[in-house]
Amino acid sequence: MQLQLQLQQEQLRGQLELNRLVEEKNRIRQHEVKIKEKDSELARFQEENKILLMDLSNYADFVREHFLAMQKDILQRRMHGGSGSGNN
Repeated sequence: MQLQLQLQQEQLRGQLELNRLVEEKNRIRQHEVKIKEKDSELARFQEENKILLMDLSNYADFVREHFLAMQKDILQRRMHGGSGSGNN
């Protein structure tokens, strides 16, 4: 009887440890998702910066107009808090 009680207690401890590890694994996965989101946001921000810093003086008019429109959209989005950078 004593041995069976000890076995049940050990099984309970094992289950509690397993639950703790599963919760920790889930927290790590959530953190990884947040990091991936931030990496994606950073990559988009860097690409937008390249567009904003482009020297358009040597491009054809239709190309220049295209990039000017893109620059305008980027700046408007950033002015209205849509870039996501530095907001968190």
